[in-house]
Amino acid sequence: PKTVYWNKAGGGNWYATDAWALTSGGTVGDYVPLPQDTAIIQDTGLNASATITINSAIYVSGIDCSTRTLAATLTTSGNCVFMGDIKLSSAMTYSSSALNYFRKRGIQKITSNGARFWRGLYVDNVTGGVELQDAFNCSNATKSSNGTDYFIYFRSGTFDTKGYSVTCGGLSAPTPEFRRVAYLRNSTITPFIVTGK
Repeated sequence: PKTVYWNKAGGGNWYATDAWALTSGGTVGDYVPLPQDTAIIQDTGLNASATITINSAIYVSGIDCSTRTLAATLTTSGNCVFMGDIKLSSAMTYSSSALNYFRKRGIQKITSNGARFWRGLYVDNVTGGVELQDAFNCSNATKSSNGTDYFIYFRSGTFDTKGYSVTCGGLSAPTPEFRRVAYLRNSTITPFIVTGK
């Protein structure tokens, strides 16, 4: 496993072989994040208001944008499969036309830092689960009728709000063959629709 840093000032495609470095601000090379790697997006290496585009599915351990203070956009049209933790930045805009799958043999943590998550979640973690580290919002900005795109889906594993508030399109448990547990604790859940089996 390695940690890689975005270092292409004008933004560009996630899979670009001239965009990632092994150190912050370092020399770029063919270091596109692999499933076991963590991708870091900081102020260094990406201009204000630049866009990083993910136009096909990615498999990555985690993404950390938590230190980013300049505006930027991360947009995805392919499913994102995470095997580690996610840390967002409220300075960035996240948009997607695909789902985010959380799959790991262990606990995965989501830290939103006030940012709106870019799509619904698919918790598919047979031997672990997903834990929130702060308030979570994966609703679309207008709360329009396509709320199912912003659901939190439980296929396997656990989802633990840790008492933080959750805003989402709804909650769904679409496949009954796996063990699923949602620990909602004393959280305030604000859904558009709630459905499940």
